[in-house]
Amino acid sequence: MERFYFERPSAARKADIIAYLKEFAAAGSEINGSGSLDRILSGWTFEQALERCLSMENKAYAEKAGRCPGKTFLLIRENDNRLVGTVNVRWDLNEAMLRFGGHIGYGIRPSERRKGYNKINLYLALKEAKKLGLERVMIDCAADNVASDKTIRALGGVLERCESDPSDGEMTNVYWIDILDSLMRYNAIYEPYISEPVMNIENLKLKDLQPSQFFISEKKLFDIEAWLDPADLSGFEPIPVKILDGVPVMTDGHTRAVAALRAGLAAVPLVRDEDELDWEMYRACVKACRERNIFSPADLLQRIIPEQEYQEKWDHWCDILHAEIRRSRITVKLYTEQEVPDVLDFERRLREEEDFWGWEIDEPYVKSVRASFQDHRFDNAISFLAYLDGKVIGRIDAVLLPSHFDGSVKAYLDWICVIKRYRHQGVAQALLAELKLTLKERGITTLIALTAANDDAQRFYRSIPDSVMRDTGIWIQIK
Repeated sequence: MERFYFERPSAARKADIIAYLKEFAAAGSEINGSGSLDRILSGWTFEQALERCLSMENKAYAEKAGRCPGKTFLLIRENDNRLVGTVNVRWDLNEAMLRFGGHIGYGIRPSERRKGYNKINLYLALKEAKKLGLERVMIDCAADNVASDKTIRALGGVLERCESDPSDGEMTNVYWIDILDSLMRYNAIYEPYISEPVMNIENLKLKDLQPSQFFISEKKLFDIEAWLDPADLSGFEPIPVKILDGVPVMTDGHTRAVAALRAGLAAVPLVRDEDELDWEMYRACVKACRERNIFSPADLLQRIIPEQEYQEKWDHWCDILHAEIRRSRITVKLYTEQEVPDVLDFERRLREEEDFWGWEIDEPYVKSVRASFQDHRFDNAISFLAYLDGKVIGRIDAVLLPSHFDGSVKAYLDWICVIKRYRHQGVAQALLAELKLTLKERGITTLIALTAANDDAQRFYRSIPDSVMRDTGIWIQIK
């Protein structure tokens, strides 16, 4: 069976891309989905066209060029490593592109047409559009382009209109595709033809590598330059590279790469990174680099800063990003008897980090906890759990307090706790937000808590909006 994957344009494919474009020219065929790469046929150098193509991912760059931001992909047939098609996926469409042009442009080289490849091309494009956060895409084709029309319909395209495109006067069919619906409906048909991208990193140069950080420490750079010998790289630790979404991304070694460039080297030892790392984090870092027009280590030469500034800018930025990603992965759910094993595991892990808990996790304790879910005395008890990667990392417990004193029902915050290494990452705030939402739905406007004496608890309570510290208590207004 033939299998295909998307690869990002790079210098490693220079000969393939040029040959691909020349085939269109020889056949007198229109080129679609190549981003800016087809400018090679009008006199641009490959390097100029590639730089523009990759820079179009930057919204500010694209808008300055009068375009919408977009990513270009090469459709590679794994069986013979042949470039058979291209796709350009666009977002933040302007009014003109929403009329004609749309989110996706695609093409298959003339010698590979009528083999069903463009359906695979579009299927992969929809997967990329989903990664970009799109839910629906508009795609059009000339009304008399039967092959393209069939391709769009084959992936669930729904015709919106058929109008004359003022740019060329052609009658054009405009379709919309629901991405999730299409990927679910046609997964069994097209997924067997999809493979993971394979790239030989041995032939890559420094200029082909995508950085994943956007500052270089001056001190670290000087330390490396003190021992770096451009004539002898036997002691040079290889730079780890991960093929991420078809792009060779540096996962480490940025300072070594910059030192090598400053020493006049075009290539250094590389190694494929096989570690299981946080690829969502790396994707976010790569995106941030591209937004700053950093597409190769050479773009870091002007971003060498003193060590203290490096820590303040880069390390601090990474800390914030890491916290945001963790926060996005946290899910909060109601604590029921079904979650008791998860909570027991949570309490055991708490004790591994902080040994000050006043009860034993023994059989009577477990029996008591389970029994509480069947005991009507606990009907006014509310508990939520924060999960990350399938494990509880925090919990919050409260109880409703009806009072004849003023005829009101308040809530008392009995306990809120987060495993130490996950603190200061929004877990407690997420738990409190869920509790407050539930209380609000029940018509309760005040949450009362005793404040713990430790510094972490004090900082947390002082950060809560609409609250007032009163001796050892806190009254939280629910709005």
